[in-house]
Amino acid sequence: MPAKIHGRLAGVVIAPASNLAVIYTVPTARKATVSINISNTGTSNTVTLYFSQGATSSVPAETLESAITLAAGATLLRTGITMAAGQRLTGISPSILMGAQVWGIEEDA
Repeated sequence: MPAKIHGRLAGVVIAPASNLAVIYTVPTARKATVSINISNTGTSNTVTLYFSQGATSSVPAETLESAITLAAGATLLRTGITMAAGQRLTGISPSILMGAQVWGIEEDA
């Protein structure tokens, strides 16, 4: 029977920056079905979320959410994201600290 992990898979801070923050990477020989929750802990701001095939990148073809405005205290939730080994969720917030959590199921590929 394949080994499974259920529940919270990652929790990170997306710091204000011009660089992408890696939120979650599926480990080698694993697959995952996840939900991501991004919370704005500051004033109104935008966040962009990417789904990349490996290396951290921000090409348009890998954009899940582009410059979504989150009001102060608001949350962005995306569910049912299926991922293969090595795939990543990354995000960027230009000026406000945001929290990101990934919940789901990770299992042997």
